[in-house]
Amino acid sequence: MKIAAAAAIALCAQLATARADDNKARADALYEKANAQFKAGQYQGAVRDFRAAYDLVRDPVYLFNLAQAYRKLLDCLSADDFYGRFLAEATDADPATRAKVEAWRSELAPCAEQRRREGDAARRYEEAEQQRKAELAAEERRRAAQDRGRGTRRAGLVVAGVGAGLLVAGGAFALHGRGITHELADACANGCEWTPELEDRERAGQRSNVLAIAGGIAGASAVVGGLLLYAHGRAERSRALTIAPTGKGAVVWFRF
Repeated sequence: MKIAAAAAIALCAQLATARADDNKARADALYEKANAQFKAGQYQGAVRDFRAAYDLVRDPVYLFNLAQAYRKLLDCLSADDFYGRFLAEATDADPATRAKVEAWRSELAPCAEQRRREGDAARRYEEAEQQRKAELAAEERRRAAQDRGRGTRRAGLVVAGVGAGLLVAGGAFALHGRGITHELADACANGCEWTPELEDRERAGQRSNVLAIAGGIAGASAVVGGLLLYAHGRAERSRALTIAPTGKGAVVWFRF
């Protein structure tokens, strides 16, 4: 059992060493590529490959290279951050290198501080905007929930619309009945024989008059009822109380 355990430990150590060697080889290749890009002025590509190399082996040298590339890109905030990380991780860096990095950081400090203030201001503004939108959305939801008369107003409009339609139909029947009455009066102005055809026209006129009266009564009743329902819904809405929170308390609306 002890021999088997020792063999397993040795195998794991060999695998870890092989993985580390492979990462080192890949990082070296990335460094060569990034360094060539840096010399060619292709600083964005250099940043990408220096970062990938650092992720593989965590060598602080790549942090220095990243800071240099960002400095060339005039990104003072990122350059300052990576210079700071280099100083924190490269504890064995020689004093001359550390002094040079500190000098670069001093040179970049005003720009980096300005960028940090701008970033903080932008974040605060975005947070305030999100808070404002959330408060407005919450207020709208509360107002919609408290507007109990909305359904009543809609029903009132529908009923009034139906009533208006009935009034129009009643008016059409009234005109039709009046037309038949005038037609019969003209036909018999000088006396006439009352024929079955004339009787049918008279009955048609009477039906139109009855429908006109019924449509008028029903339509007027529906319009009045719909308007009353709408007014009742408006009254329910006007009594709604709205409370909206703000940054320093709440705002209250009470609509009369």
